[in-house]
Amino acid sequence: MKRYAVLTSAVLLQLGLGGIYAWSTFVPVLRNDYGYSAAQTQFIFGLTIAILSFGAIISGRLQDLFGPRLTACLSAVLTGFGYLTAGCLGDHFWGLLLGISVLCGMGVAFGYITALATGAKWFPERRGLVTGLVAAGYGCAAILLSAAAAVLLARGWGVLRIFRLIGCVYGPLLFLVALTLSVPPGSPVTVVQKFRRLDLLTDSRFWRLTIGICCATYPGLALIGALKPIGTWHGFDLVTATASISALALGNGLGRISWGAIHDRLKSPKVDLHLLAVVCLSVLIFAAGGLSRWPFLLSSFLLGFGYGGALVVFPSEVSRIYGVHVMGSVYTLVLAGHGIAAIVAAPLTGLGVDLTGGYWPGMLLAFLVAFAGLLANSFIDRRSSREILPQEPRMNPAEPA
Repeated sequence: MKRYAVLTSAVLLQLGLGGIYAWSTFVPVLRNDYGYSAAQTQFIFGLTIAILSFGAIISGRLQDLFGPRLTACLSAVLTGFGYLTAGCLGDHFWGLLLGISVLCGMGVAFGYITALATGAKWFPERRGLVTGLVAAGYGCAAILLSAAAAVLLARGWGVLRIFRLIGCVYGPLLFLVALTLSVPPGSPVTVVQKFRRLDLLTDSRFWRLTIGICCATYPGLALIGALKPIGTWHGFDLVTATASISALALGNGLGRISWGAIHDRLKSPKVDLHLLAVVCLSVLIFAAGGLSRWPFLLSSFLLGFGYGGALVVFPSEVSRIYGVHVMGSVYTLVLAGHGIAAIVAAPLTGLGVDLTGGYWPGMLLAFLVAFAGLLANSFIDRRSSREILPQEPRMNPAEPA
């Protein structure tokens, strides 16, 4: 029963950390009340995801060596103080950047990988499905926060006051959840200590996963943080524009669960190619979704479905190839591809709006990046000479099965 309790805690931790995907709820208010440009608001979102991705390199190694409780507690503290800082200093760009991007970004970095890796360690026989369930909490978190924020904004609350409330509520609750996390008895820490991450640099499988997650998440990163403004740009009412965030978050959550189950069932190294093809299709549908209300909500759902799937398929592939006990050490390096996409995607979308007044440049670039990823991964996959399905973690990722 303990492993189910730990799994529940991992999902709850993700429900708090994933609130960053409700960012577009606050973007119109920040632009109207504080004069931020589209590029500035998207830069904050993009930098948050980038810091999350690169900060996870440190947190993943720490949780592999010392267990999940320490890193999850740090996550709770950083996230709480991040929202409080944004609430107190958010009327200045650098204050908002410090609170949301730096502190919250590091907070999510310390908690996100911890929750994923901990769940996978307790359920190695269902790593894809369990990774999907844990990640679904992260994906669905935006539904809760965007709905609550919309109610508070409608009642006249200022956005900075909402940030302060989030910090006061999320910080303590996440800290209590973090205290309940643990790893299974007898986890092989010595294996983690001997694992050499430098060996990954000469492993074609590592580069296939890194390039794949970069290109598969680029479209979501380019458009998620601006989803509500995209809705109003299409001419939809505020209710529809706000509802698109929940539609995307629902797709994000269901995509993580569905793709986790698909990964477990197929047990194929080509599942990431299938995912990239779906992402390409979802961007095309999203570009055409502005024709009317329901197609826009459906296309938002599909965009989230592909984005959420990427953040399950690639960690599941890492645990399949390299072993579950070094997942925190390896996947965090793969996640750097996600961070690179975050640095570029959202700011370029915002810059395109500032220069052209529309979101078509961002949509076009999102499709081109996803399609390039599909071609690149297909090429690397054909050049790969081995398929490794290890049952135990390896000291050297290039070691033959």
